[in-house]
Amino acid sequence: MKAYLASILAISIVSSAVSLLFPDGFRTKKYLFFVIGVISLLITVEPICVFFGGEGDMSISLPQIETDAESISYLDVIIENAEGIIVQSVKSELTSKFGLTDGGAEVSVLLDVSEPEDIRIREMTVTLKSYGVWFDSNAIERYFSEKYSCEVKTAYE
Repeated sequence: MKAYLASILAISIVSSAVSLLFPDGFRTKKYLFFVIGVISLLITVEPICVFFGGEGDMSISLPQIETDAESISYLDVIIENAEGIIVQSVKSELTSKFGLTDGGAEVSVLLDVSEPEDIRIREMTVTLKSYGVWFDSNAIERYFSEKYSCEVKTAYE
């Protein structure tokens, strides 16, 4: 029962993080919610399967990650994954909106996690490199600062 409740809590946290981190117009947000919905359905159906004689081995939970006998919190895992998803999203938008393909820019984000229930992007850095230095850095800064409501810096490599 404890694992079941932990699974419900974990999927709720992930769902809330996805809802807060991605703007309403984000293209893949609906697919993320679909996957979260399927996982939620599996978690919800598990007790019914056990009641009717099933194995009861359908529990889905976030893995416990351990480093030097210290456990990393779920929030740390969510933050790490969120940073990766945001970076991939920004790189995709750099390609679609500005024509920058792989190798033209690197992206890094700094998240504000002072309030775990309200994770925000504090700062974003787009480093233009190779042929990317020819693109309009001011347009890139304006676009992403308006979209994500954060400070955006461009740098050159």
